[in-house]
Amino acid sequence: MLKNEENAVVIYPIFTQSAYSENGFYDYYHKLCDERCLEVPIRQIGDGNYNSSDISYQVLKILGYPIITDMDVDRDPTILDSYDKVIVLHNEYVTKKEFDAITSHTNVIYLYPNALYAEIQYDKDSNKIKLIRGHNYPEQNIRNGFDWEYDNSSYEYDTECFSWQMYEIKNGLMLNCYPEQIIFKDAFILMAIKHSDDPFWWDISQKYGTMIPSDEYQKLKPVLDGLSANIQNTESQNIQNTESQNIQNIESQNIPKNTGDGGCLIATATYDSELAPQIQQLRELRDEKLLRTESGSNFMHGFNQFYYSFSPIIADWERESPVFKDVVRIIITPMISSISILNHVDMDSEAEVLGYGISLILLNIGMYLVAPVVVIYKVRKFKFKKTRLGVLKYKNF
Repeated sequence: MLKNEENAVVIYPIFTQSAYSENGFYDYYHKLCDERCLEVPIRQIGDGNYNSSDISYQVLKILGYPIITDMDVDRDPTILDSYDKVIVLHNEYVTKKEFDAITSHTNVIYLYPNALYAEIQYDKDSNKIKLIRGHNYPEQNIRNGFDWEYDNSSYEYDTECFSWQMYEIKNGLMLNCYPEQIIFKDAFILMAIKHSDDPFWWDISQKYGTMIPSDEYQKLKPVLDGLSANIQNTESQNIQNTESQNIQNIESQNIPKNTGDGGCLIATATYDSELAPQIQQLRELRDEKLLRTESGSNFMHGFNQFYYSFSPIIADWERESPVFKDVVRIIITPMISSISILNHVDMDSEAEVLGYGISLILLNIGMYLVAPVVVIYKVRKFKFKKTRLGVLKYKNF
């Protein structure tokens, strides 16, 4: 069901893989070397570390998708005209010819955020690439080297892809997260790639937890049955029993909610790593406490809809301005500290989740709204008294 049956092609990001090499572009960005690191030799597919979207490449290759590289497109941009569908991986660094060929094709799946981000020059004779524009080069204020209107780089920090969704742009579809760690275990995202002409598959993750209409459910059932059979053939008996129960739930059209979401974009940008202790605390609270109850899951579902409407923008601002990042750190640290309290209490029932949740909300309202109002009131009152006292002294004098 997942194998390629269309006239589709995958572009392997060999230019980006080369840029990631030791003594490459990122060593220059991190000020470990001078501009000599902005010209690097082309590497071979899968030749060690620093690979780009390597897992997706392997999965799609196994499923029968033909593979070409950036070099193939740069040498002959018309090669893409031979295919009905083009799948772009993490092709962050591309030439202008490749950029024009991809963006002018009528059916492209941009499977990774941050694609088509920086312009490079490819020298066939020396077999090297050189950074031309983008990634704060040659001027600090330059971000996307092509000034591309559909740049979705802010989504690349969502590596968990719990609520993945594809959305339409002018010449195809874009995925709203970085799928490297889910593409080998989420059949639905592979179905979305294969059936990109069917909007049903684009946002299947958003439909978890709803009563799916029977006609749409018939599209899901073969995939679910196939996954169930695979699990029964490969997993232990305990896991078989668990998955069997899951399939029974699905058969009654009570599909569990996928209410988690990707990493906390603002906190990740603030603390510079998804492995920071603050991020781990938030993840543990979500997975070990909130998602284990219905009320907690409902809260996360609603919160994610709200949070991801603005967090990518804030995260972008943080990466652009160290001063703004420090301000955000000061603002969110008290909240994260208060939230960490929930990791040390029992929240096994709906009543406990609601009780602790409401208490925590009130605590944060007190910290962020009531306390500042009280302080401002006290300061103004003090200044008023001081001014009045000065006036009285003046009159007495």
